Formats: sequence, structure tokens, C-alpha cells
Amino acid sequence: LQRTHKELLRKLEDLQKAARILDKHGDELIRCVNEPEIDRKTLTERAALLKITTAAVLKAAEEFVDLSDRGSRRMGKVVATERREKLMLQEQLETLAKQHSSLERAATLTDNISFNPPLSAYSDMEDEFHDAAEELSISGSRVSLMEGATTVKGFAILKPLLHYFFPSQESLCEDYLLSTTSDAVESKLHYDPSVFRIQLHSF
Repeated sequence: LQRTHKELLRKLEDLQKAARILDKHGDELIRCVNEPEIDRKTLTERAALLKITTAAVLKAAEEFVDLSDRGSRRMGKVVATERREKLMLQEQLETLAKQHSSLERAATLTDNISFNPPLSAYSDMEDEFHDAAEELSISGSRVSLMEGATTVKGFAILKPLLHYFFPSQESLCEDYLLSTTSDAVESKLHYDPSVFRIQLHSF
């Protein structure tokens, strides 16, 4: 585009220069005609110069028009290409926006699922307890519980079970577990449904 613009400016300058020369030769021809004594030789020379200058002006004008036409077609191609690229870019942006929205919805759904797990009796426990072995068996009216409670974490895990199965005797069970040593303790709790009595035997 810059090259076409420079060529147009150069052709326009040539056309303007030829037009000035044409005006000059036209004035000289008019003076020659208006003289009292017309010199046919001078008149012929002035007319020939005017003819040559006119042809130069016409040629410069034709070149200017041709260059303008080619520049216009080139400009049209550039504009069409830019418009096509703009449409392609717009489509790509719309596609990316749709993909982004889909990813956001998927991420939101995943977050909702991960942050809302099924509730259980152990859902609020974060620490792991590796050295406590639990065995809970219910057979009729008898409940046997074996627990190696060696850390405070083990007691924290056992406490909800005591509260669930023996709500009225929870304090007694807690006192017993807290009084034990760090060695493994095997406890048997016998539940009599008629009197709701707990007998705790330790070994």
C-alpha cells in the first residue's frame, strides 16, 4: 500500500508538471497569434510544442488513472483479506468462549461433587489412626469391642461409637479408656437389654 501511494504521488507530480508546461506553451502560442506580424515559422513551432505538451499531459493522465485503478484493486484485495481474517478470528474467539464456559460448568460441577461427599459418622475426622485395630460384633444382646487405644487419636475415633451404642454409660467408658496405659487393651462390654447394664472387664 505504501508503494502504491508513493507511485500515485509521483504520477500526480508528473501530471501537474506537464500541465504547467502545457499552460506555458499555450500562452506563448496565444501571444504569437496576437502579434501584428505573425511569423509562420514561430507559430508552427509554438503549435508543435503545444501538441507535444498536450500528448505528454494525456499520457501522464492515463498512467495516473491506470495506477489508481491497480491500486484500487489491490486495496480491495487487502480489505477483503482483512475482513476474512477478522471473521475467522471472531469465530475462533466465539469457539474459545464456548469452550471456556463448558470448562467452567464442568469445574463447578466437579467442585460441588468433591465438596459435598455423603455424610457418615466419620466425615469430620481428618487424621488417620494406623495402630488401632477395631472389632465390633453384635450378636443378640451381646456387644464385644476390642480396641488397641495407644494414642489420643484412637480415643477420638472410639468416642463416637461409645456415644452411639452406650449413651448412658459414655462417661464411664471414657474414664476407663483414659486411665489405661499406652499398651494395647482388650475390652469386653456386655449389654443386658433388660436392665441396660454394662460390665467392663479388662485383661
